Amino acid sequence: MVDFIFPPDKGLVSIILPTHNRQALIIETLNSIVNQDYKHIEIVVVNDHSTDNTVDIVKRYIDSGHHNIVLIESDGHGSNHARNMGMKNSRGEFIAFFDDDDIMCHDFISSRIDLFKKTGTDFVGCDFVHFEGDIDNVILERRLSSIPHNISSHLFYMNLPTHCFLMTRKCVDRLGLWNERVKRLQDMAYFHRLFLYHQKGAYVPLNLFKYRIHGNTITKSHQEDARLFAFREIGKEWKQEGRYDEVKDVIMYMQYVFLRDLWKGNKKLFWTQAFCYLPSLVIMFVKCKLLNKSVKEILKNQI
Repeated sequence: MVDFIFPPDKGLVSIILPTHNRQALIIETLNSIVNQDYKHIEIVVVNDHSTDNTVDIVKRYIDSGHHNIVLIESDGHGSNHARNMGMKNSRGEFIAFFDDDDIMCHDFISSRIDLFKKTGTDFVGCDFVHFEGDIDNVILERRLSSIPHNISSHLFYMNLPTHCFLMTRKCVDRLGLWNERVKRLQDMAYFHRLFLYHQKGAYVPLNLFKYRIHGNTITKSHQEDARLFAFREIGKEWKQEGRYDEVKDVIMYMQYVFLRDLWKGNKKLFWTQAFCYLPSLVIMFVKCKLLNKSVKEILKNQI
């Protein structure tokens, strides 16, 4: 559960926005949120130990008349800690998480808000696009609404993006806090709980935000290492609920893929991780190689 500080404001949508050293981009992001055609919103900006002029830029933006923005100082423990701080300090009946370098389409909220009243749903997802450089330079469309709505599919395609879900406060309370130990696939490690806790969801086939592509500054080997940990944490939560059999095959397969890629990129790091994941590695090696099984066969056609 989440220890919200404030009671909910009916109809208010809280946008939780952690930020770290985004002085060049955050105004463009804030403008896209402020210019929503649904106006009953608050933006909870959580500064995650920025060392540039991000904080001053946000303060000037608020002083210029944008009074629906709350600026909170975090203590540098990462984006998940910042999200948790923002969540606790939010007032909205509905909550969405967003990043400080991406762009909301003007109907990000309005296209979904009525569905909560009509269907009694807990969350509504959406489609989106990737862009690089210029905002109109779309390089990929992501159709979340076309993926089968089961947990194996979402885990396999690693497709539970942070920005996709507008949720009720009650739903967020059920999901609880973000796992602050997870450093990669943080969205996967949080939104899998929509399925774990049987939340009722809907998807609209609309591109409602634009995800900015950046150059990769994290080594591939470190990514695989952190992704292994994320899937391990996800598995733990399903075990705690007595539902691990529902996700066991896909989690073992993904761990096998990450270990395989880790072996290619950093053999020393591979051996530090292999012991923990050896059962998954052996089982999936046998299934994939010796039995010559396809991924769909391994996952029992769940994806």
